Amino acid sequence: MFKINPKLKRLDLPAQNILRLQRSLGDMQTAFPGWPSQRATAYVCAFSTEKGARVAVAFHMKDSFDLVFYLNDEGDVSRGELGKIFTEGIYFAESLGFMLGDLELNIPDAARDALWSNLPLHRPPSRPLPVEKAAPVEKAAPVEKTVPVGKAVPVEKTAKVEKTAPVEKIAPVEKIAPVEKIAPVEKIAPVEKIAPVEKIAPVEKIAPVEKIAPVEKTPVVEKSATKNDLKLPLDNPVKTEASTAAFSKFGPLDLDLGLSPRAPLVALRRRKEPPTAEELDQRRIVILERLGRFLASM
Repeated sequence: MFKINPKLKRLDLPAQNILRLQRSLGDMQTAFPGWPSQRATAYVCAFSTEKGARVAVAFHMKDSFDLVFYLNDEGDVSRGELGKIFTEGIYFAESLGFMLGDLELNIPDAARDALWSNLPLHRPPSRPLPVEKAAPVEKAAPVEKTVPVGKAVPVEKTAKVEKTAPVEKIAPVEKIAPVEKIAPVEKIAPVEKIAPVEKIAPVEKIAPVEKIAPVEKTPVVEKSATKNDLKLPLDNPVKTEASTAAFSKFGPLDLDLGLSPRAPLVALRRRKEPPTAEELDQRRIVILERLGRFLASM
């Protein structure tokens, strides 16, 4: 608990006796018994005494320049109990709306003495002297009436200015000779009309291609046919003029298969060797040509 001590006006202690010190971060409006309501700065100070240590919560009044001290009710306490009492002092100041922060005391002795001697806890500020009221300003004496000024001397009339000589008339400007008319530009001869391009003669219609006569179907030879059924010697086929012409026109494939439209049926003969790649390509070309002719005739 903390109780107010109106007799205590300052902490007359050396800086070495100050153990811990906190100050509020700003001023707050306060109202203590015996002082008018005003703004104040709060301090929480722990200091050593001959019998132990004590904690004081002080408020620096900004308008009356006084210090209001609250001391811990327990009196002198040991260093072990000092931390608890100091925390209670912080709670007491915070209950009045203050926010506190530590003042660093772990500094050289000279700087510590300068800091402590400039705080209001050690050296309270003195009240400013009252300002004397200014003496009232005497009324100024009334201004005497001025003596009437005599009549002014009439100003002499200025001499008349002589008339200036009349300005000579300027000679009239000669008329500018009229500009000769520009000869009219000759008309440009009309451009001759371009002769019309002769019409291109229409392209004669191409005569339609005559239809290729359909290929006569050749009789189908059954697989089981023999020499007696064909009635032709298979080993020595008969060469006719038609077969020779077909062979020269369509190649060996036509002669072997008897597919010539104009050649009579010739005997089939068995090749002793398989056809070469060149012969196969030639036969494929012939087949494609005939297939094209057939499709064109449809």
